[in-house]
Amino acid sequence: MRISLGFRSISVAAVLALATLTPAFAVDVVYSTTGSFTSCAAPYTCTGNTLDGPSGLVVTFTGDTNNLVQVENDPSNPGPSNAGFGTFSVVGPTAGSTDNLAGTRFSLNIVQTQPSTGNETVIDTLTGKITTSNSKVVVTFQAQGSGTGGTPVATTDPNSGVNAVSFAFGGTTYWVDDVTSINPSTAGTSTVNGAIDSTVPEPAFFTLTGTGFAGLIVMAIRRRRQQA
Repeated sequence: MRISLGFRSISVAAVLALATLTPAFAVDVVYSTTGSFTSCAAPYTCTGNTLDGPSGLVVTFTGDTNNLVQVENDPSNPGPSNAGFGTFSVVGPTAGSTDNLAGTRFSLNIVQTQPSTGNETVIDTLTGKITTSNSKVVVTFQAQGSGTGGTPVATTDPNSGVNAVSFAFGGTTYWVDDVTSINPSTAGTSTVNGAIDSTVPEPAFFTLTGTGFAGLIVMAIRRRRQQA
């Protein structure tokens, strides 16, 4: 009887311990971004992530490498989390010059490596003019593109409320804000903003839970043998 009660008490303790555990609701989303300019009309030239103008203008997109965003999917405090997808920087044009970038196109590529894999390309159009100290250039993303996330759809950023395009890799959803205003060279870089949400459970929770439960079972078996 004493042996049975000892084993039973440890089993009950194991069940109670599991019942009080809650998962770590933060999901790590890891992704990288690249970008390229296309459809540059003369006298402008597009080479990969760089656009060059005739009067010393250089617009460069710098993507993110293995960017980590932690998404909270706790039901009491759900995501999404704010995210950035790269920056535009500007040099020039020379004083007194004005460049018109209307019609130029830009493609943003997002590659996710965690919690699952996926890639998506979103296409936009540039409009507006730029000088050394003033810029009316706007990058407008559209519901166009392709990838494992499907065709982007027009929606709104759940955090900022601005218009955005959205796509998903499994349980992870991305929003890329429609409009990014490119700052002149005197005002610093411009960030492509958006948000990320994920319903993928935290793998570490299941690993730790399984390990802890196995440990309790081993303890129960050892104690039973010692009392036999």
